[in-house]
Amino acid sequence: MRLEGGEKKGSGGYYGILDQTLWQPVGEPESGRGVRMFLEAGRTQPSVSVIDWNIAGGVTWTGSMEARPNDIVAFNANYAHISLQAGLPRPYELALECLYQTPITKWAVPQPDIQFIIHPGGQYPDAVVGTLD
Repeated sequence: MRLEGGEKKGSGGYYGILDQTLWQPVGEPESGRGVRMFLEAGRTQPSVSVIDWNIAGGVTWTGSMEARPNDIVAFNANYAHISLQAGLPRPYELALECLYQTPITKWAVPQPDIQFIIHPGGQYPDAVVGTLD
């Protein structure tokens, strides 16, 4: 279905992800303590998708305290461009997120998370969202 009406069979797009370790303590395994970053971008056809391109990036720090080697603190930002063909009042949504993951047991891993979202859905007032996963 096209945003401006009518039918469309199939759609296409692309995305890419870069994931890189920036620092880790000497002798630490690759999945252990350290600072990592990611960057991702994607694009699709603006005639069929409300979000026609986006870019996101963030940083995670696993084991910021030696006594808590599995805790993760993270910050990321996600910019989603709204297709002009969607007819929404704002051309983008921007989400800024901070979280802290603290494993208590193998099955209990609380993760408080807070997000500040500018122009949610390209049409709603800015919002602050908090969750506990």
